[in-house]
Formats: sequence, C-alpha cells, structure tokens
Amino acid sequence: MTTHNTNPKNGATAPLSVRPLSLLTTEHGEQPGIPHRHQSFEIIWVTSGTGRLSIDLNKVDLTSGTAYFISPGQMHSIDLMGNAQGYVVSFTSEFISHQDASLHFIYENGLMEVGSHPAVITIPQDTESFMRETIDRMLREVENVYLMRREVLLNLLKLFLLDLSRQMEKKEPVKLVNSRNLDLVKRFLILLDQNYLQRKPVLFYADELHVTPNYLNEIVKRVSGFPASHHIQQRVILEAKRQAAFALSSMKEVAINLGFDDFAHFSRFFKKNAGMNFTEFKREIQGIAISPATT
Repeated sequence: MTTHNTNPKNGATAPLSVRPLSLLTTEHGEQPGIPHRHQSFEIIWVTSGTGRLSIDLNKVDLTSGTAYFISPGQMHSIDLMGNAQGYVVSFTSEFISHQDASLHFIYENGLMEVGSHPAVITIPQDTESFMRETIDRMLREVENVYLMRREVLLNLLKLFLLDLSRQMEKKEPVKLVNSRNLDLVKRFLILLDQNYLQRKPVLFYADELHVTPNYLNEIVKRVSGFPASHHIQQRVILEAKRQAAFALSSMKEVAINLGFDDFAHFSRFFKKNAGMNFTEFKREIQGIAISPATT
C-alpha cells in the first residue's frame, strides 16, 4: 500500500493524508528519532506494537490500542519498535472548517488545542472495528476519483474525530460552553498561532476580532481558565523553548527570532513565564553546563 493524499503536488502540504503507520519512516521520508514539525494536524493510531513519541520536551510511550493527536507546529519525532502497526491521518485546518457547528464538541474537549502536550486517547475494542471501517472508507475514497470525493472525505474525517472525542469525553466530561464564546476563543487561538511571532499585545487580537481587549481577556478566561494575555505569553515561551531545545539557538538568537529588540527584556520575560532563566533551561534539557558565551 502506498501513501495516499488529496493533493497531487509534490512537496505541498496535503489537505488530507491517510497512510499505514509502517510507511511513516519509509515512503513518507520521516527519519526515526529526528525532531520535525508539520503545518497540519496529525493523528497516530497504534493498533498493535509499541514505540516512543517525543513531542516538544515530552516523551510518550506508544502502546497498542491508543491514538495520539499532534497539533500544527509541534516539534515531534517517533521511534517504532519491531513490527508496530496502525494508521497516520493528517489534515490541514483549511480542510476541516473550525466554524462547522458539528465540530464544537471536538474543540470543547480540547482535542484540537495547540500546545506542547499531545492528546492521548485509548481506543476500546468495541469502537476499534468501527473506526477501522471509517479509515478503510477514507483509503478507498483517496484511491479513486469518486463523485463529491472531498465532501465524503470531510464527513468521514469528522466521524473519525468525533469517535476520538467521545473517548476523551469519557475521561474528562466536556464543560458546557456558550457557542458564541467558544467560537471567539477558537478564532483567537488560530489568530494567535498565525501572528505570535510579530504581534504580542492583546489589543492587536482584540482589534482583529472586533472586540475590546478586556472583553477578549474575560471570554478567553471564562472558556479556558486563563486570559488571552496568558495564552500569548505561553505561545511565545513555547516557541522559545522549541528553538532553544531543537535548533540549539542562543538566547540572543531566540530573542531576535521572536521579535525582542531588548535582550534583557526577553531574559526577564523568559524567566517569568518559564520559571527559570534561559541558561538553566538549556542546562536542564541538554544535561550539560552551558557557558555564558552561548546564552
């Protein structure tokens, strides 16, 4: 079986890709243990076997009967042990509209949140066979040019995501949220992921969303537990940690990449939001002493 996707252009991010897990490091070209990131959502469903998944600074053991949800931009790597089997489903945010009312349940339970921790979902046996049927139908659709193929694939993907969301809801019941508030928070988080490198004030996001900064902070806190300003700070810190850990960048390089002209300001910002200074963070992740010249 080969890699299937809905985009025939080589090198482009496919709107939807469905492939066997065994092809992830062969035909798909990903190197075992080498951190990388995608601009799409990715679901790794292990049906048998084991392995190890690293996402940002977190390591997760891959186990049979479990699915792992990776968000766009997350640095990750995967090592499969032996004859691990399963599926990899990737899709872009453009392919699945966040404004679709039927997807509110998926967003409410945190499945599609962008962050540094993967959603880990156990698939019960009574659900596994039905989800396999959904995957098999997706594979048949991408292999052939059927009438309204995109619409069918979109509905199959939504069905697959809803099955995953139901398993998450069993662990953590969904908090009922006003749909208008939820939509505002979703739009804020998408806007944040697109602009955090250039725009950091709450005012920018409030203007783009046509609300006041106080209102945006209030609604985001009501839905997520933290104000918009907190999410902005944590998104910048997450990227700073990624660059420090995976690109081995110095503090000055990271500060410049994140739009900080004042290095001392960035140093204080990092320590306040990360709980340690930049040098301590690099020493912790590398397990070695870092000379002052590299910070």
